[in-house]
Amino acid sequence: MSKEEARNIKNILSSIASDPRYAGKLDEKKIEQVWRETNNAYVVERTRKVSFREGKLILYIDSAPLKQELFNSREQILEKVNKALAADIVQEIIIR
Repeated sequence: MSKEEARNIKNILSSIASDPRYAGKLDEKKIEQVWRETNNAYVVERTRKVSFREGKLILYIDSAPLKQELFNSREQILEKVNKALAADIVQEIIIR
């Protein structure tokens, strides 16, 4: 692959990433990955689903005591996730 072909592929991928139709899904996947990397195994195992829509991180948790603990530490989670993303993408955290 030549340098020009590589540059063209890079341009195509960056245009896809900036397209509003795909940007939300890419953000969701990044946030899900950050959630799994920044939390311990206990929390990750009890997280059924991680969803992101319109600035809201929605966590589906199986354990009631863990839900309460995460609910009480939403601000710290918000800061941790946004710091790991190097951007203020997440505005609110909802625990279900």
